[in-house]
Formats: sequence, C-alpha cells, structure tokens
Amino acid sequence: MRNFFRLSNRGIFDLFQTPVSTLMTFAAITLTAFLAGMLLLLVSNLDRQLISIKGDFAYQVYWEADASMAEVKAQWKDMEDYSSLSSMKVFTPEQAMNELAKSLRNVDGIRSLRGSSTLPPTALLYFSPAPAEAEQFSRSMLAKLQALPGVASVHYDALQLELVHSWAKLSKTLFWPLLIMLLAATALLQGNTMKLSMLTRQEEIEILSLVGASDMYIRWPLAAGSAFLALCASFFALGLIQLATMLIAQALSAPPFQLTIHPLSLGLSLSLVAVITTVGILCGWFSFKPGK
Repeated sequence: MRNFFRLSNRGIFDLFQTPVSTLMTFAAITLTAFLAGMLLLLVSNLDRQLISIKGDFAYQVYWEADASMAEVKAQWKDMEDYSSLSSMKVFTPEQAMNELAKSLRNVDGIRSLRGSSTLPPTALLYFSPAPAEAEQFSRSMLAKLQALPGVASVHYDALQLELVHSWAKLSKTLFWPLLIMLLAATALLQGNTMKLSMLTRQEEIEILSLVGASDMYIRWPLAAGSAFLALCASFFALGLIQLATMLIAQALSAPPFQLTIHPLSLGLSLSLVAVITTVGILCGWFSFKPGK
C-alpha cells in the first residue's frame, strides 16, 4: 500500500516537470469536457422543456346560448375543484361580447353590440397534468366536459396531445443513445489528446524499461498522473458549465423567451467526470507498451 501511494504521488509530481505540456493537456481536456457538458445541458433541457410545455392543455367550453346562467355558474364553481387545474377564465354572454368588442374596436358597428348577449357563456380552462398521465387525462377531461348539462361544444388542441405522446416515445428511444454517443465521442477525443501528451514522456518510459523496472512501476505513475489531471480538468469544466448555465438562464428568463434553464443533474455531472477520469487512467496505463 505504501508503494501504491508513493507511485501515485510520483505520477502527480511528474506532471509539474513538464509544465507547458501539462498546461496544454489540461486546457484541451477542459475544453473537451466543457463542450460535452454544454451539449448534455442542451439535450437535457430540451427534453425537460418539451415535456413540460407540451404537458399543458387548454379547453374552451361553450354552453348553449339559452342555457340557465344560474346552472352555468354552479358548474363554474365545481370546475374550480378539478384536478390539475392551473388557471380558469369564465365569461358571461355580456362579458364575452365586451371582450370581442375590445379586440375589434376598429370595426364599424361593433360598439353597438357591447352589453348584448349574442355570444354563449364560455369558460377557458388550463390544466397541467403529470407528463406520464397527459394522454389519459386529456381524453377523460374532454369526455367529462362534453357530458356537462347545457354544454354545446368543447374545443381543445388535439395536435398538442399527439406532440406529447410522440415526444415521450422519442425521448425514451433517442435521449439515452444520444447521451451514450456523446460520452463516447468525449472519451475518444480526450483519449487522442492524452495519447499525444504522453509522447513527451516516451524517453523517460524507455529508460525505465531498459533498466528493468516492472510494468507496475512504470504504468501506475503514468495512470495516476493522467487520472489526477483529468479529474482536475473535469471539475474545472463543471465550474465553467455552471457559470455558463447561470448566464444563459439569466438571459433567457427575460421576455420574450421566458425559459427556465436547469443546471446539469448530479447524475450527468458525475457521469461526465467518471468518463473523463476513466479515460485518463486508461490512457496513462496503456501508454507504456512492453517490448519497445
């Protein structure tokens, strides 16, 4: 165990013997991890935003023009207790006509219709069910609203439901393969970077091999040094990603975007660090080839 720590320390201290090469390798690994992390941030937020935004449903409920307002108002009161209801707007015939007159104030003759009861009672309901329940919820709520006494018609965006269903399936089949491919590309790019950096230590490795040093004595310091460098670079990249996330979130939270940007999850952050560090260990370990 003492030899293990001694060899590990030697591998870390050897990094500072070639500061220029070490600094360039550190910068290259940091850039690789940063770009990979930003792509992960984009994919994870896209997945979250599409599911959450498309999970909101709006229903327009129109009653018969001659429906009893007392009965309609009682139904409006019951609607306030509907599950997953996020907001609700109701209009009496007079209110609906006044709103129409406001929006069409430049049309000749529209002012004369203010206060009339030409339009039917109307309700606009917004629901935010859980994404997993969106499809079943939308169909059951549509049937429930259509069954109300006095209701003439219920309008809702059927395409929205198809988007929810399609994206949920696409997310399951695309997100994880894309994540694995992204991490694999990160590993490949980092591996080539570290392989090039190891060329500066080939003379040292050859000398140790000529004097009869064991494989473990040669390999482990290289692996430990590479792992330490990769670990430091990956955590530094995570700090840069966090800073970039804060700046992007601040910019996109203002109108007209009004988007909520979520930082990388702990699982994705640890996965990125694990991939970068593992590749560092492997590059250091296999940089020595016996027999050369």
